[in-house]
Amino acid sequence: MEAAAAKDMPQQEIQTESKQIEMPEIQKLTDITGTELIEPTLSGETRDDIIDEMIQKLSRAGVLHSASEFKQAILNREQESTTAIGMNIAIPHGKSDAVKRPTVAFGIKRSGVDWKSLDGTKAKLIFMIAVPKKVKGTNI
Repeated sequence: MEAAAAKDMPQQEIQTESKQIEMPEIQKLTDITGTELIEPTLSGETRDDIIDEMIQKLSRAGVLHSASEFKQAILNREQESTTAIGMNIAIPHGKSDAVKRPTVAFGIKRSGVDWKSLDGTKAKLIFMIAVPKKVKGTNI
């Protein structure tokens, strides 16, 4: 279904350093996420558990070339500063060659997890953003 939908979507050329690649033009939320990327009951007990759980969602959905390479991109970004923006929200994100297409996964951890949030709240709503490294014009 996803592949068929991608064929019907307008294509946008993305210039990379070595070649041009075609990426689907994002016009609606379902162009970057789907029900298979939503987890209403995350089971992890730590930030890293939740990151692993969400990366597995992306991997099972066929979004990643390499789960371990994308995880390293996520952890590198977390080392720069927390992606927990407050109000129980965390937005871990990474740009990596391990990502096939821009995608967002969403999860809920009802009891919350310590993410070193800017306002001290536990992260309950987690949005993981995955973007191919070679896509120009993206800044995450």
